[in-house]
Amino acid sequence: MTGTFPETDWRLVERMCSIAKRNLIKNLVIGGDFFSQSQFSPFANLVPPVTWAQERDAARELLRHMLDVFENIWIVMGNHERRLVKWADATLDEKDVFGMVITSNRVHVNKFAYCTLETSAGKWRVTHPANYRQARGQTPALLADKLRMNVIAGHEHHTAMTYSPSGEYVAISIGGLYDAGKIAYVQLTDQLRPAMTPGFVMLRGGYPYLFGDKLTNWEAWGA
Repeated sequence: MTGTFPETDWRLVERMCSIAKRNLIKNLVIGGDFFSQSQFSPFANLVPPVTWAQERDAARELLRHMLDVFENIWIVMGNHERRLVKWADATLDEKDVFGMVITSNRVHVNKFAYCTLETSAGKWRVTHPANYRQARGQTPALLADKLRMNVIAGHEHHTAMTYSPSGEYVAISIGGLYDAGKIAYVQLTDQLRPAMTPGFVMLRGGYPYLFGDKLTNWEAWGA
């Protein structure tokens, strides 16, 4: 499961792909915000944005690279993917957004901001929620009890794993494969929001393995 683009941490992408190869992981779920689409943002840009043409072409190369590793890529819509849809007043949809980038029948796009994974160890909801909380892991934890299943959530740029308040479910925040040093609003102004922590998660046999700097001994995983 991955996050925003084009502020991508390519080193983290390669580590994810390497770990997936070694563990024979065949499916990748992108939990929203694969794009940035700053040109279509309702917010004024602080620096000149990457053009849609540049982002589109770079995204195509990244997806092709990932298809060399994964048999299928499953994508849910994040708030950034919906920027273009909203800009076009819904005359475009998720098929148009990703159809301009790649037409492979191994890339599957969901118009919803979530999907459900059925595993031998229980159900997992992969979601790009509307909510943001500064407390790491709290949003997926609360959603897990509400939805009555394990939850993996993007959007907040946090990486954390905890239990839901009931203790019945596992809740994971995935920070994404971004480089915070490339994000203008993070670098230009001091703020009290928690520091962004990139990361990704692997489900193997239905059990989660969370990866990120200071969480992972990369050499032990061959990455």
